[in-house]
Amino acid sequence: MEEDQASFIAMKPNRWPDFLFTVAVRLVCGAALGMLVCVLWSYRDILRSFSDNHIGSVGVWMGLWGIVGGIVAVFTIPRWQTPWYQSVRCPAGWFKLKPGITRQRLLARLGEPSGWSAPGEDTWQEGAWQLLVTYDEGGRAIAIVRTLATK
Repeated sequence: MEEDQASFIAMKPNRWPDFLFTVAVRLVCGAALGMLVCVLWSYRDILRSFSDNHIGSVGVWMGLWGIVGGIVAVFTIPRWQTPWYQSVRCPAGWFKLKPGITRQRLLARLGEPSGWSAPGEDTWQEGAWQLLVTYDEGGRAIAIVRTLATK
């Protein structure tokens, strides 16, 4: 069991397979919806073409609507579902901080002094994020609060 845990490598999740699956599903479903819209909007012309035995023109017409529907569905994928989207994330080192850590160890882990200090608390600012740490009398962290600074 220990060998399995030692050989485990934490990998960053790859978002490309999910994105490609989303593109494929949206393309197929968009094409189906495009063909459905074609039938609803031009059912009289389709029936007239079938009665005149022009099956090929109906296939081309529905195929064009399907292609347009698929393209519209793919190009309306929300930006947050794309692999190149960078969300606003808290600095990674801040998640490893737990209450009970001493002030000296906290400063050593963060590698920089706090931007603002008061008796019993320190504050760090990085990007849009703010880290507030309050200490007890022994210098141990009792509360670690990560907040997104909004304007």
